[in-house]
Amino acid sequence: MAQVFTMNVTGFTELEGALRQLPEAVAKGRLLRALKKAAQPVADELGLRAPRSPFAPHIAENMVVATKRVENYQATVAVGPKRAFFYGTFPEWGTSKMPARPWMRPAWDSKRLSLPGELGRHLWDELAAAARRLARSSS
Repeated sequence: MAQVFTMNVTGFTELEGALRQLPEAVAKGRLLRALKKAAQPVADELGLRAPRSPFAPHIAENMVVATKRVENYQATVAVGPKRAFFYGTFPEWGTSKMPARPWMRPAWDSKRLSLPGELGRHLWDELAAAARRLARSSS
């Protein structure tokens, strides 16, 4: 079973208004890019905490930030090991023959409080870049 953490961010009214002023395709792309940038530190922390075996390749070197859904000015990304490294969840939860040794939850807990601020910063940067690009193209 996959471990899912959900975070709803509120108070971004000005950001949402600015996003809605852009063409929809541009807004969705910029939103997704900002979300992926904000989620990357979580993937990096997962890589640091992931269990390592004496054999390569390691789970730690195969963390991804993947797009799950983008619609109606909302986006969802998944952060974790690539599908080929599904067994990385076994130490997290434990099995009938192995006790749990959590590494995903502690990584999430160490980064979750900084995510809203990072997301806001990256979104404003992306909005400014989109506005500059649209201004250049309309001139």
